[in-house]
Amino acid sequence: MPTDSNTMPIDGRPSGGSTNTGTVLLAANRTVLAGTYPVLGVGYWTTHPSLWALTLCHVVIAVAVSFAITILLFIFLLPLQARALINANCPEWAAWLVSVLFTLIESSVASVVFSLLYIFLFVMDRIFDLVMKQRGHGNIAKRAEELRKRERSFTRGFQRFLHPLSFTLCVILVAPISIIPVVGWYIFFLVNGYFTAWGCHLHYFDQLQMTGKEAHQYMRAHWNEYMSFGWSAGGMGLLPFGIGTFTMFTSTVGSALWAADLEDEHRGPIAELEAVAAGIGPAPAIAATV
Repeated sequence: MPTDSNTMPIDGRPSGGSTNTGTVLLAANRTVLAGTYPVLGVGYWTTHPSLWALTLCHVVIAVAVSFAITILLFIFLLPLQARALINANCPEWAAWLVSVLFTLIESSVASVVFSLLYIFLFVMDRIFDLVMKQRGHGNIAKRAEELRKRERSFTRGFQRFLHPLSFTLCVILVAPISIIPVVGWYIFFLVNGYFTAWGCHLHYFDQLQMTGKEAHQYMRAHWNEYMSFGWSAGGMGLLPFGIGTFTMFTSTVGSALWAADLEDEHRGPIAELEAVAAGIGPAPAIAATV
């Protein structure tokens, strides 16, 4: 008797049509779930006081250094700028007024750049590591090193320094496009989402000793999930009244929760590498470089 294409065959496996439908639904569910992790990060952060101390401690340091930068610029740079304007035949009162305004702008830019670099290079990684440790994955870097069996310096060191600067620059350059309805909004959120998605697991990829090429290959293999996370976290980062700054920390918590779930479900890059090492089969995302 012929069987319908949507029924279950005798061997108990779903038919081709059911398999394809199930795969699509599973991918859609994972994409939607990835977008919820930034929100889950807020809840996790608020219920774990150890993260409060870690976050606030480094925020105080960043604020203190930014304050010191402002004072130093006013002590040393302000007089130099005023004298230069006076020597250029600018009225003295106007020279000092313009110099004060310039120094305020310069100190603001310097403080923002320092804060971003400090937060991205030091604070975010520590928050990520603490959450991974709390979730039982504190030894992930050691597992990756034992699996690789080779010394590899990850070229991402410079990328880690460059990421916050390139992200800020791209957002500034693309921001004017956002005034264009629909198309401008799409371009802005595409750029913002990509950089946010790339940065969310940058430390995770580094712990696994992955090259930049391998990391991009893994991201491309899970593109919809990463863009879903990036759009969600990037959108939260645009919230006013300092809320967006706070979500930088909570989105990092969310990215660590996502990485921990990937490890629990054996869907992360390290699981693919372990599959290759065990001879189970090549991993589609990074097999070409292992």
